[in-house]
Amino acid sequence: MKRLLALFLGLGLLAAVIPHADARYQDKDKTDKKDSDKKDGDKKDAKPKDEPKLTDAQKKDLEAITGTFSVVLFEREGKKASPEELKSMKVVQQGAEWKFYQGEDITLGRDTLNPDKSPKEIDSYYINGPARDKIAKGIYKIEGDTITYVHADPGKERPKEFATKPDSGLTLIVLKKQPAAPKDGDKKDGDKKDK
Repeated sequence: MKRLLALFLGLGLLAAVIPHADARYQDKDKTDKKDSDKKDGDKKDAKPKDEPKLTDAQKKDLEAITGTFSVVLFEREGKKASPEELKSMKVVQQGAEWKFYQGEDITLGRDTLNPDKSPKEIDSYYINGPARDKIAKGIYKIEGDTITYVHADPGKERPKEFATKPDSGLTLIVLKKQPAAPKDGDKKDGDKKDK
């Protein structure tokens, strides 16, 4: 049951902005083999892979979704997760890559954002877990430090609204950004001021 919930949780997750991420992953095996065949000296001479140019809107949304988030609402096909289940969940977004934690289970993914659509669109590519190598289509909105996502199961049509219904194959997730932990230097300075 936990693994099934982790799959459903993972299917409803995050996004970042790299257009055409799915095409890059389809060629991953070929690229990995080529890279492993290179010698260390060859790697120094290798040119970096051309990354697609990001629009200003993509950069802005990518910045907004980067961080550590607690899950404040998780709803799969109209059924909400319990407060105990929510406490075991969190999302860490770093650039286009994300990690979804549920207890000791971690689902990894990489996402593509299209903030120019209405509602904004997201495609989540799963790196591991039961949905490995599949893409879940979704929508998202950013309101301050709160991010709301709705994803369809892989292979299903993109949702049109921020809601789920029984037997819809949709997952709704609402995330709240956690405050950044103080840096060691900040902590020491604060301690000096308090004394």
